[in-house]
Amino acid sequence: MSTSEARSLRGTHERRTLAIVVGIAALATLATTLHPRLRFALELPNLHMVIETLTVAASVGLCTIFVGRFAAYDRTAYLVLAYGFGVAGVGEFLTSTLPHSLTDHPTDSFTSWAPMFIRLVLAASLAMYALAPGVMLLPGLRSQRTCLAWIAATVASVSIITAVAERWLPTPLDPDLTPASSDRAFITGHLATTTVHLIGLVLFVGAAIGFLRRYRRTDDRLKLWLAASTALMAIAWLNYLMFPSVYTHYFYVGDAIRLASTGVLMIGVLDEFRDHWRARVAASGAEERRRMAHELHDGLAQELALISSSLRARSDEHGEFATLANAAERALAESRLAILALSAAPFASLDEAVARAAEDAAHRHGVRLELTVDGDPARPEARPEARELFMRVVQECIANASRHGRAGVVRVELDVGDPLTMRVIDNGCGFDPPARRGGFGLQMMHERIETAGGTSEITSSPGAGTTVEVTLP
Repeated sequence: MSTSEARSLRGTHERRTLAIVVGIAALATLATTLHPRLRFALELPNLHMVIETLTVAASVGLCTIFVGRFAAYDRTAYLVLAYGFGVAGVGEFLTSTLPHSLTDHPTDSFTSWAPMFIRLVLAASLAMYALAPGVMLLPGLRSQRTCLAWIAATVASVSIITAVAERWLPTPLDPDLTPASSDRAFITGHLATTTVHLIGLVLFVGAAIGFLRRYRRTDDRLKLWLAASTALMAIAWLNYLMFPSVYTHYFYVGDAIRLASTGVLMIGVLDEFRDHWRARVAASGAEERRRMAHELHDGLAQELALISSSLRARSDEHGEFATLANAAERALAESRLAILALSAAPFASLDEAVARAAEDAAHRHGVRLELTVDGDPARPEARPEARELFMRVVQECIANASRHGRAGVVRVELDVGDPLTMRVIDNGCGFDPPARRGGFGLQMMHERIETAGGTSEITSSPGAGTTVEVTLP
């Protein structure tokens, strides 16, 4: 299985899993709304603190990720997401997590309304980025410093305004009310609480739709995690609209769905960090490969070229030098092939690798190259040994066509289907294959192909050119 096929399969599994999770959350909300007997209220006040702590960790991680993306791609739209998650991380910690850690049951208006306003800022930021990425949410948001300044200013403003207006703010929900003791669905909370949750619900729904669309356009897997998380958060806020259990010491359906939303965010953060470090390792390996290729080119290849040219110049005077010149040329060809393999991208497709090797050989031997690719030319080859084998074969064939067949044009036909097939056709003088069966170059080529589990066939006749066909399963 190729790399792209594996990633596509993994993406399909992720989409299905997240769709199932969102569907279960929606069904649970529908069931508890239509059937009051299914409602439950577990007295687990510490679980709220667990959710808030996870929310802080996920928000800080995502803020860091989007600040890094802004630094890498210089797209100010990423700062909108960094701002939203930064406000959520810092704000949730100062207005919710910290008070819960200092007091067993904080029920004042500040610890109820300040986190609510913080979450509204996050919802607005997510919806702004997902639905209108070209519109800046805040003026002057153009650098990491201004983003941090806006985060600090927003959290401070929300905290100060809420603290000053605390005496006028209503209690979101009667602390003694439980889902089992209430027969009402949409009016258990205060009107102001219901209004805020309705606004947040609309914003989270818009953000979920926007992130899903952006994921389909860009195939950015983090957008998929954000789409699923915001969809779950929208369902959680729908539950809070009916029963704002987040402001009590009870654990209800909305809290379970909010916990699932936070868990999806954490998975997205870990997935992004994993991909980041994999890319760092791959980039480090590619840089080392390029360094080795440069050293081979500037050292070994240059010396072999000098030896080959010197021996070839003396081969007319001393016949025994011709054998040494041929050996030096083969060693030079091997070194150049190694340089090509080291300088190629680690996940280059088969046709890209063959094209580079063929162009290099055609340029060195002074022949015109014609290259055609059938099947899927963007398909990455899952077997690196096949890619290297085809590179060696095409270079050997072009060298033989120029050196022995005096060809002017070489045509390379590559079929990247199943099986892999490559044909190298030249317009040279041709030869009698049975008479040349013991040739060193052809013998080595046949052995390499057979070792890889493939087959090869040479078709040629004097004056009719040569065709070499290689097939690999």
